[in-house]
Amino acid sequence: MAKLRASLDVLDAAEIAVGFPKGKDPKPPTEPDGPKTMANIATIAAINDAERPFLSAGLKAAENTIRAAQYKAVEMVFDGSNPIDAAGMVGEVAAAKVRSYITSGQHKPNLPATIKRKKSSKPLIDTGQMKASVTFSIRRKG
Repeated sequence: MAKLRASLDVLDAAEIAVGFPKGKDPKPPTEPDGPKTMANIATIAAINDAERPFLSAGLKAAENTIRAAQYKAVEMVFDGSNPIDAAGMVGEVAAAKVRSYITSGQHKPNLPATIKRKKSSKPLIDTGQMKASVTFSIRRKG
């Protein structure tokens, strides 16, 4: 029972940051203001939220799916899984949902000059590098 409690404490202390880990953002933020949390168990946060509003919008759009993954993470820990592995499963789900939101979400249309430069009217997609760069990291809350 003590091992289970310790594992649940590790999971509770985890924060899953979704976005662009430091040094991997195609456009580094000018104001790193910290994560905005969305849940209590294996907290989900958006890295570079101020400069990349689609991160929090994508997480918000997938809130039910992410919440289900968080409950699954708790079940995994009860079944004996490593809490960091369980948090990693939640991070994978959240990052995948943000990447999906980049492709299919409702975004402000590109300006005509942007469409001409990109030769595409698809917002947030140019070379695909930014979308492919969305990932997650697990860190301690606080």
